[in-house]
Amino acid sequence: MRVRTKFLIIFLILSLVPLAVIGAITYYDGEEVVKENLFQVGIAAAVGVMVFSFLLARKMTEPIIKISQIAGQVAQGNFEGRIDYNSEDEIGLLAKAFNQMILDLKQQREQLVDKDYVDSILASMIDTLIVVDPEGIIKRVNQAASELLGYREEELVGRPFDMICSTEEESPLTSLRTNELLKRSLVGNVEKVYVSKDGRKIPVFFSGSIIRNDKGRIQGIVCIAQDITVRKRAEELLRQARLFEHIYDGVILTDLEGSIIDWNPAAERMFGYPKNEVLGQIPGIFHRPEESFIFVTKILEEMLRKGRWSGELSFIHKDGTEGFCETVVVPLQDDQGKLSAAIWVTHDITERKRAEAALRESEERYALAVQGANDGLWDWNLRTNEVYFSPRWKSMLGYKEDEVGNSPEEWFNRIHPDDLEHVKAKLSLHLEGLAPHFENEHRMRHKDGTYYWMLSRGIAVRNLEGKAYRMAGSQTDISERKRVEEQLLYNAFHDGLTGLANRALFMDRLGRSVERMKRHRDYLFAVLFLDLDRFKVINDSLGHMAGDQLLVTVARRLAACIRPADTAARFGGDEFAILLDEIKEVGDATGVADRIQKELALPFNLNGQEVFTTVSIGIALSTAEYDRPEDLLRDADTAMYRAKAQGKARHEVFTKTMHARAVELLRLEADLRRAIERQEFVVYYQPIVSAETRKIASFEALVRWQHPQRGLVFPSEFIPVAEETGLIVLIGEWVLRTACTQSKAWQKEGLPSVGVAVNISARQFKQQNLIEIISRILRDTGLSPHLLELELTENIVMENTEAAIVTLRRLKELGVKLSIDDFGIGYSSLEYLKHFPIDTVKIDQSFVRDIITDPGDAAIAIAVITLAHSLELKVIAEGVELEEQLAFMRSQQCDKIQGYLFSRPLPAEGVRKLLQEEHGT
Repeated sequence: MRVRTKFLIIFLILSLVPLAVIGAITYYDGEEVVKENLFQVGIAAAVGVMVFSFLLARKMTEPIIKISQIAGQVAQGNFEGRIDYNSEDEIGLLAKAFNQMILDLKQQREQLVDKDYVDSILASMIDTLIVVDPEGIIKRVNQAASELLGYREEELVGRPFDMICSTEEESPLTSLRTNELLKRSLVGNVEKVYVSKDGRKIPVFFSGSIIRNDKGRIQGIVCIAQDITVRKRAEELLRQARLFEHIYDGVILTDLEGSIIDWNPAAERMFGYPKNEVLGQIPGIFHRPEESFIFVTKILEEMLRKGRWSGELSFIHKDGTEGFCETVVVPLQDDQGKLSAAIWVTHDITERKRAEAALRESEERYALAVQGANDGLWDWNLRTNEVYFSPRWKSMLGYKEDEVGNSPEEWFNRIHPDDLEHVKAKLSLHLEGLAPHFENEHRMRHKDGTYYWMLSRGIAVRNLEGKAYRMAGSQTDISERKRVEEQLLYNAFHDGLTGLANRALFMDRLGRSVERMKRHRDYLFAVLFLDLDRFKVINDSLGHMAGDQLLVTVARRLAACIRPADTAARFGGDEFAILLDEIKEVGDATGVADRIQKELALPFNLNGQEVFTTVSIGIALSTAEYDRPEDLLRDADTAMYRAKAQGKARHEVFTKTMHARAVELLRLEADLRRAIERQEFVVYYQPIVSAETRKIASFEALVRWQHPQRGLVFPSEFIPVAEETGLIVLIGEWVLRTACTQSKAWQKEGLPSVGVAVNISARQFKQQNLIEIISRILRDTGLSPHLLELELTENIVMENTEAAIVTLRRLKELGVKLSIDDFGIGYSSLEYLKHFPIDTVKIDQSFVRDIITDPGDAAIAIAVITLAHSLELKVIAEGVELEEQLAFMRSQQCDKIQGYLFSRPLPAEGVRKLLQEEHGT
């Protein structure tokens, strides 16, 4: 009913009241005046009532009309209108309620507008958004979340949030619920893993925030996550690319049909093909080209079926050579988890295969040569834990068929206790898939209680899950090979001739003694270094077989002089060393040295020839100063050389003085090398005169060293060092050239032509080009060959007599003269003397010094002069210092004299004056 109609009804009802009053007055029976008055009053009251009712009806209907108008505006979507009615009556309350209703409707409208806006934002979001309540129940998800996880929205809403989280890590909500995060109402960006409806694990970049109401209570949690699968895949591909390029093994990437997509530099090196030659090709290098496709296909099919393929393959290198590799093939998934390619990882085992082939060939040759024995076989059922042992396996250990059961303990209980743990460890490695096969060498107990070396090989059979359920193999008796290896090992550490320890074993044991000394300061030991005296004489005179026999006998005598705990070793040639372990004092070492010298002083019978030799021994005692075994051996060697210098056939204990001397010799060697560069050498000349006339016949050139700090150094100090280091060759050639040049210079000055004698060292004499050097010097200096005399010691020409004779004859062909220096103190082999093309012998000054008082020296001198003259050789006596010595030499018809009686060695200027005085020029 409309408002205006209601207003009319109210007005009519109120108007009926005065009309009813007037009607009642009309029917009044009273006085007319009263009745007329009453009628007038009634009329007035009726009019008043009607006016009042009109005003009342209008006041009551006006707010209602306003409400109706505002309601019409609201229906048209205008929520801005309000009813201005402040009365506290029912209409006022109605107006207030209506105004509040309008305000609520406006807010609801705004909220509906905001929801649509939010829904459009959520639908357009790329990242996933999930809203959960405080209990972790999902209340809302956006479209991105549904698509990423594979669920419809209704499948997620009302379900726990943890259902989409990986069980392998802590749920993000767990972190959000911690007190610290509750204070912050958010969690920072972290990497988490969602799980899709189909079980895929999806890496996401997760952040969350807590929603609170006005009172601070938690209303829910907003979880936003970004799918980072592509980024993770890119990172993995980058990591794989770096690994791909730098991995040592060959890596080949093929598609599922077998065509090569890529391969790394290691594969290029292994197979010889550059990448551009193989891309898109089937890897036929693993098989004959015509069968490569089928071969590769079978491998890929097995890989797809079992999840991987592994095995050993042969391949053909680009250069045509055959190689071998261990290969593992595994599938590769794309970003959607689908199989897209295969990775072949190849490890080159060519060298190992060749070694195995060589070993097998060696073992086969040995087996055929010795017995032709077959291997023992075994087959292990891992499910029932029963082992089948073949009859040959049992007979190898001395057992009959029925004497060995089928338990693995039948095998393990017979393995040597020291080898058992290693065997089981290798078996476990193979059974667990960590080794491609089982192979081990160990000792097995024979029925007779002895141990035999066995080579056991085996390989496991696996099910589809890769678990081994059976293992079979063989057992080979390698006892003989082991004995050969032990013999080879023994030979590696022992001298083949004498059976003593060699240098390697000796140094190993010496090193252990040094380490023990460092731990126990009261521990004392000694090193003896031995060198046989005159061994070379015996070896050259009686032959190498006699020399070897002598060394073997010496070794036996040395071993008899020491204790079982000591070590005797041969270092090579005639050098021996002894390690005396745990001695009490130095006297223990010198006592052993005395015992050795007495034993070796006894005669040796070499094939019926009785010979004698002595030994020089150097002793070094352990002290805290030694840190390396080499230092002890060095000092023992130094002491040995000191013993030789003191006359041989003796021993010397190393002292610091010897070390200082050795250091001095090293310094001397260094100075010698610089002396050659700096031309610090000078030549002195000592006259050789006629015994009858005392006139100068020639000069002997003697080198001196004008050291910048030490002054004039005599040959006895530096010549031995020069000989040992080989510097004597350079020095000797320089002296020879200088003497020839000086002799020619004297001739050019008009002085008499006198010859010059130059010493030739052992190293110079052995030079292949000695003849060419002397010939060139004579040619360069212009000196006549007959004026040059070369002096050689007996030992030089007797070291290798046949070669010496050849060299001496070639020197004679040059026209030079030859003399034997220091005759009588060396070999003194008169038999060979007549075969040498020499001109002169020089009696050593050791025989001349006491010739007046020592009949023996006199007899030797007379014999030398007589022998030389009988061979038509000249004789020169060295070291003549007294007139009585000169008189004796004259009486025996000695040809020439050299010594201080006539002149000391003089520099070139002094010789010039001497020649001028003698000839009056």
